[in-house]
Amino acid sequence: MRALFVVLFCLACFCGTATAQEAPAWRALDRAAAESYRKQDFAGARAQWERCLADPELQRTRAEKGRVLYDLGNVAYREKQLCEAVGWYTAALRERPRDGDTWHNLEQARSDAHLEPADRGDLPATLERLSTALTLEEARLLALGAVLAWALVLAGEAFFGGRGWAWLARLATLGLLACCVPWFVQGRRAGAHELLVVSAQPLELRSEPREDAARVLELPAGLRVRYLDELPDWIKVEDEQGRPGWAPRKELFDLRR
Repeated sequence: MRALFVVLFCLACFCGTATAQEAPAWRALDRAAAESYRKQDFAGARAQWERCLADPELQRTRAEKGRVLYDLGNVAYREKQLCEAVGWYTAALRERPRDGDTWHNLEQARSDAHLEPADRGDLPATLERLSTALTLEEARLLALGAVLAWALVLAGEAFFGGRGWAWLARLATLGLLACCVPWFVQGRRAGAHELLVVSAQPLELRSEPREDAARVLELPAGLRVRYLDELPDWIKVEDEQGRPGWAPRKELFDLRR
């Protein structure tokens, strides 16, 4: 019996040591970044939180990744880099789309930067916010649940028949289509490579990747554009109408983090 207790004690110590050793490396960086932020060492906090983002372990944890992106938005806001803060908060909402603090800070940063609200309150903006209120994984589970419910209703209609089951089948079909919308929208967004215009002045797109090239388009700050191509200092993008052009890399914020 005494030998059994010794073995169990050794196993407990081993498991505790293994757990401590398995703590992800980004945790220490995160704590150091938070301490730097409290001391108003924003450059140090930025560097450490950006190193956190490079950790593959953090990339697999949506909630923690979203929180680090949110913290980087706070750093940029405190440094008066308002458009950059808008970029970080927007990226954070992709990981935590229903986080109230992130939405509040995003709208505050956009207001201070004299940009229109992210949620304008009109019908298109409301529909967009509803369709993006779930993460891709949550939207997939919702769609799967709707498919199962739809299949059960169809089986009930086939087995029992009647007008009531027919109407229920129609409602289930409409519900299935509605539940698949977030999955479709988030799937498209996950596959798209979007950037945010963060220039202080309206961004001039050029026909070629050089300053003296012809201007083809002017984009306002805060606008999302789609990635097409890149060179070391330039990125080729297109706007919502599909009009392409080249812009300096420093004037764009990559939302895919």
